[in-house]
Amino acid sequence: MNSEEIVLPRTAGEYEGDGIARTFGGLPYDPETGEVISKAEAVRRREEVAALGEQVPEYECWQRDSFMAEMRDDDVFMLEKPRITHLHAPEYVLRPLLPRKAVSIIAADSGTGKSTLAAHIEALASRGELSEGRPLKCLVVTTEDSQDDISAQYAAEGANVDNIRLLMVESGSRMAADGSPALKTFGPNDLKTIIDVAFKVRPDIIRIDPLHRFAAGDWNNGRSAEFIDELTVAAQSLNCAVLGIMHTRKGATNAKESITGTGQWVAKARSVMVMAAPDDDKSHVVLQQTKANRSATQNYEITFAVKPMTFDDGSEYDLRFVADMVETTRTADDVFQQNAADRAAYVDRDELNDLSGWVYDRLAERNGHMFASELYRLASERPERWSRGQVRRAFASAGVKQTKQAQRHPKSILYLADHCDELTAKKWGNIPTTTTEKWESK
Repeated sequence: MNSEEIVLPRTAGEYEGDGIARTFGGLPYDPETGEVISKAEAVRRREEVAALGEQVPEYECWQRDSFMAEMRDDDVFMLEKPRITHLHAPEYVLRPLLPRKAVSIIAADSGTGKSTLAAHIEALASRGELSEGRPLKCLVVTTEDSQDDISAQYAAEGANVDNIRLLMVESGSRMAADGSPALKTFGPNDLKTIIDVAFKVRPDIIRIDPLHRFAAGDWNNGRSAEFIDELTVAAQSLNCAVLGIMHTRKGATNAKESITGTGQWVAKARSVMVMAAPDDDKSHVVLQQTKANRSATQNYEITFAVKPMTFDDGSEYDLRFVADMVETTRTADDVFQQNAADRAAYVDRDELNDLSGWVYDRLAERNGHMFASELYRLASERPERWSRGQVRRAFASAGVKQTKQAQRHPKSILYLADHCDELTAKKWGNIPTTTTEKWESK
């Protein structure tokens, strides 16, 4: 992608590209009298001026030279009645995940594929394959991927890069190894400039990766998320969707409470999505929309695949990309809970002591389940003559669970959580022939 120099004017220039003077609320007005007029009248007056060959002035919209929360002398405060007779339906660049005029969040653990999914969405947008069915412009602000890495990602996704721009910062004093200006990273003080750039290029999607890069101070403090208000106002002004990428807590078990930092991150966003990958299958990830202020939530199963890419020097690299994305009733909570159960059930046989190892082996060689009375009998016949109490104390370290037959006068059944589930153990326990099976003492 060729780099482009973005020159920011001192003022914001034309409002939505029409050069008509606007009030704070976006209404056309006569700059000489201050009178609010209709858009048709404003266009007529503008055309009259143009017909005289005079220069048509460009007026500021309500963007500030500094943070949007800071007032200027030329700002106009408006008191308006709510418009309840001409209601506008919510707009989306990707329904129901990415509403316009709002900040949305995708959160996931490292390596789950959140940035890959964001690049996939941007590629679809660039080709006109999202909800609105027309090509959309994307502005990407990322500090976690190099330009080469993200460009390769777009190549794998088949993006139309004419509609995508990466925002970079070059150092004015330091030089890179190849003699070009060194790149710098972004911080909280750069948010104003990023908003200024957004007003210059007017994108449909702004991706900030990671979102917490612009948080000042302690992430667990509610004030650290106040900058999201700035992004929300910018999104409303530009009629665009802001997509922030965040991380989830290690070992998360609840999607709604999994995002790192203060709860204000979620409170200030209008759409929040959490991705979760099974420990044993990173290619099938669940995206759960935990919050949607303007619609019902929707969950998706995302299938990742690998595509071989060839670089200019002839080397090859397998790049992960989104191969499919379909609706599902499965949730990230389901994945978190399954992962937690699998981790709790995991047993490293080599780390067990003699008794725990013997218990584990006896159940494992019987497909992971057996009657408790049978195990106690075998233990008592061992040279060590292990008691029931000793055997029971070994259950936790060996990953042994206990259940009962689903019948009258049920017998107690032991099973290994990493070999079978409780239902399987219960069904096995109801097979009459198993009660007559005898096993040699070991």
